[in-house]
Amino acid sequence: MAVINVTPFTDITALIASDQINEGDILLLEEGIYFQTVNIIKDNIGIVAKGPGVIFDGKSTLLTAFTLSQVTGVVIQGINIRHYMGEGILIDSGSGNRIINNRLQNMIGDGIGIVGPSGNLVWKNQICKCFNGVLLTLGSTNNWLIANIAKQCFDDGFESFLD
Repeated sequence: MAVINVTPFTDITALIASDQINEGDILLLEEGIYFQTVNIIKDNIGIVAKGPGVIFDGKSTLLTAFTLSQVTGVVIQGINIRHYMGEGILIDSGSGNRIINNRLQNMIGDGIGIVGPSGNLVWKNQICKCFNGVLLTLGSTNNWLIANIAKQCFDDGFESFLD
């Protein structure tokens, strides 16, 4: 396991896809504003804010801040996510992921979208002014949503659809 320091100038998707990152590694995000979309394609990667000033800003032009597609054991923790066209965080067919203590606001889509996976932990997130706070769809089962706050959402704070 290695801890890799990441700055706002780092292409995080390319870093994760490279041979520099292995399962079990933690990307420690330096404070600053990140204008990017991150696609996580490796299991057991941690993406953790070093302090409260880590901000992912989609400037209402980027689609999704973090996409976890068919991965297991990913941690996203302590990040401010704002102004994305789609979801702040999208878990697509993965399990055992942990979304902890993030602040998501002003998404045109959902704050957190969970599509089809099971066994994910969504804990202590604050979601404000998104379409839905947390949306579980298409067979999402056995996920744990604990101590999250969703307010001023355009549709529902928490919605389960076609599960």
